[in-house]
Amino acid sequence: MTEPVSQRKGLVLMVFSVLLFSANVLIIRGAGLNANVDGWMASFTRGVFGFVFVIALYARGRGLELSHLHKPRLIQRGLLGVTGITILYFTIIHLGAGRALVLNLTYPIFSTLIAALVLRETVRPRTIAFMVLSLLGLILFFSNSFASATLSPYDLLGILGAIVAGATVVSIRDLTRTESAATIYSAQCVASIILTAPLAWPSFSGTSPMTWGILAAGAFIVAGGQLLMTRGFHHLPVARGSAMQMLIPPVTALGGWVLFRESFSLSEIIGATITLFATWRISVNR
Repeated sequence: MTEPVSQRKGLVLMVFSVLLFSANVLIIRGAGLNANVDGWMASFTRGVFGFVFVIALYARGRGLELSHLHKPRLIQRGLLGVTGITILYFTIIHLGAGRALVLNLTYPIFSTLIAALVLRETVRPRTIAFMVLSLLGLILFFSNSFASATLSPYDLLGILGAIVAGATVVSIRDLTRTESAATIYSAQCVASIILTAPLAWPSFSGTSPMTWGILAAGAFIVAGGQLLMTRGFHHLPVARGSAMQMLIPPVTALGGWVLFRESFSLSEIIGATITLFATWRISVNR
């Protein structure tokens, strides 16, 4: 990529990606989408409609290079992406959204460690400290989800998903040096379509037009968020960019309060405040 690096632009892109990811959650929540759609179906439709979105906006010389998708690093990015997303969907179904999200959002810790080893990115001790503080805020925010739960194999799967997500972020950061955001995201879309289509097929006949519409809307919004996040990683190191994504639960919670009059406990408010503060400190840390 030839776009000059701008820390401010990277932060703006990350903020808007968080807003789109959160909007996707709120749309699904508002429409009442339930477990009738499994992880394979959700991952497949995200790949299909995401690919349509990318082609519509970036084909014909506007940044999408489909001829590059055979490159090993893009294939690796696609495989990591579809694995991480599918694991997240399954853990949400079996653990609940709160528990699954807090496990998944440990990925900035893993992405920072992997980036330090693979990309030789330098991470300041202060950044690590605020990342840990942000994670503690998330744990407090979701504390009610953990109160009556016991350890299950899906918890371990959630941690594995976080490690995969961390590796995916590092792969994205590395690819932004040579590939466009559209090409990078299309690699995941193609991998999702190919790998999940056979497993999602049994659910096709039982899926209503309304559900297809909801899945399509969510996929288009997620595609926009993914593209913005990918562009953001061109401008920001892995630690700062990943930490910004920890804003998704508090932002989603705020949207739930505004749109659906959802209430929150004192621990949830304190946890969200801690996460917001820590993420802000990471974002302004030079």
